[in-house]
Amino acid sequence: MAQGFREKLAARQKKTESHVCVGLDPLLEKIPQCISRGPWWSRVVTQMKEIIDATAPFASMYKPQKAHYEAIEDGQRALQSIVDYIHYKYPDIPVFLDCKRGDIDRTQQRYRIAHFEIDGVDGMNFSPYMGKDCMAQLADKNNPGRAIVGLCYTSNKSAREVQDIKLADGRCYWEFIAERTLAWAEELGIVNDAGLVMAAA
Repeated sequence: MAQGFREKLAARQKKTESHVCVGLDPLLEKIPQCISRGPWWSRVVTQMKEIIDATAPFASMYKPQKAHYEAIEDGQRALQSIVDYIHYKYPDIPVFLDCKRGDIDRTQQRYRIAHFEIDGVDGMNFSPYMGKDCMAQLADKNNPGRAIVGLCYTSNKSAREVQDIKLADGRCYWEFIAERTLAWAEELGIVNDAGLVMAAA
């Protein structure tokens, strides 16, 4: 049986003695001038491959941010090329997509197909705001081991305005979200694949 995300990440961390997660978030204005040939999506692939090769000895995980590719013409092509490159050249390094998707059942199911099947990533995060469907539709009993991580506590300052709201029972909203997300994981039988985004205070 193929390793799940959690096992793959743990093995990689042990092998490299590193917890480094490398973000792959291209910005066209930051592509070096020496990478000047071809369409923009191709230049992005060239730059990201160079970053991947340079960081592979230390990386426990790669994390592309979906919006950075959606904002580039043919960026989807770039993202798929980069994920394929990592899986081919560094098959023991998991790829986690930062996309924060969260929608009703049928739409969320489309996101599952888009990111796990088409993008080909090993894990992704989601917004739990629209309820259990946001997690349930990402789970696939035929493909266990994919990381499904719910947004809970983030580091941006404006998040405190929402996430730290006190509920009637005294808990912060983010604490409620943490409990609900883990409860959904238990109900869905995917505790080993579930996680929470928890930024450092």
